[in-house]
Amino acid sequence: MRNEQRMKTALYALLLAAAPLPGCSSGEESAAPVPVGKVEVRPVLPGLLGSVSENGPSVRTAAARTDGQEDIFFGKDAEPLPNGSTLWLHVKEQGAGGAEEEYTKSYVVRDLDGTRQALYPCRVEYDEEGNVSQVTETGVPLYLTIGKTYEFRAMSPAKRLVETDDGHQAVSVNHKEYLMATDDRYPSSAKTVVRLDGDDGAVHYVKLKPLAHQISRLEFTIRKEKNDPAVFSLDVMPQGVEVSGVQKYYRIENEKLGWNWCWTKSPQVYLEAKTGDADERFTIRRSAAYADSFITNKNATELYIKCPILPTDAYSGAVVVLFNLSVNGIPTQYEMMLNQKVFEAAYTYHYVGTVKMENGVSTITWQYVSWNEELPIL
Repeated sequence: MRNEQRMKTALYALLLAAAPLPGCSSGEESAAPVPVGKVEVRPVLPGLLGSVSENGPSVRTAAARTDGQEDIFFGKDAEPLPNGSTLWLHVKEQGAGGAEEEYTKSYVVRDLDGTRQALYPCRVEYDEEGNVSQVTETGVPLYLTIGKTYEFRAMSPAKRLVETDDGHQAVSVNHKEYLMATDDRYPSSAKTVVRLDGDDGAVHYVKLKPLAHQISRLEFTIRKEKNDPAVFSLDVMPQGVEVSGVQKYYRIENEKLGWNWCWTKSPQVYLEAKTGDADERFTIRRSAAYADSFITNKNATELYIKCPILPTDAYSGAVVVLFNLSVNGIPTQYEMMLNQKVFEAAYTYHYVGTVKMENGVSTITWQYVSWNEELPIL
């Protein structure tokens, strides 16, 4: 593989200009008056940068690096969160000496007119795995006290919260699941601190900072060699793409439910890049269960495959990817070993495979893509 320079990609969320955010569901007005001494708080909607788009990779992906205490973002192409996405907002009063106000509220993203989005308070229901199964908009705004200072954090999607043994809020994250959140490791995506001033009944808009992805992501573009007429079709077989050697899905068990990521502790508990386990494996297939499809046919001879994984240390071991493909209608397997690398949270790792025919046999050549350069990979 060429161009082995590691880079940090745009697994970040960027603030977008948002429409005014209603305090109740569409078509429903809240009849209750604003409590005395309170203001209604409406969070400004975050969005996603290009590299996590459903449309595949972008040569204008924004990269980020940390120089001391300063984050530097390159490229500002942003896309909204998908319609129907959910998020948690966690609010905690600062400096109350153990008697702080503290609230957690769920919101759903709704498209207004194709160009604007809004956040509506909602109620979320879950499946057995703790993932969102049903969302119901509500008419209950968030009210906070005038004159107090609050810390704001956000997390998307609004997965089922688990209470840790010491009373904090946590979630369980597995391979093939996205998680974006406020991240205090980076000043540009750290918690937002706001003092609420104003008159009774006023509406206060809080602009959240960008959200950082808490997972790592593998991306593969597989296409035929340019001008090779011998390759006329590429597709993924029903067996899908098998990934092994990633870190074992771990959860900290308590008397309630397991969890592996906590956002209300200080400091936060992040997903660690644990050593890969050869017996830990999962399969990527086309499935309607995932709104963010992991396999896309760009055309008859080009595939784009992506998948979020738990951060994995594969420096001494290897992440093995087995591609079950159809080349010109013929079942074909390609195996790829990714080693001497640590797949870190908030990074994406993109590999391009070129398929060609040699003496009637299909072969593939891999290249590691650095997003520091504008490579023509679309």
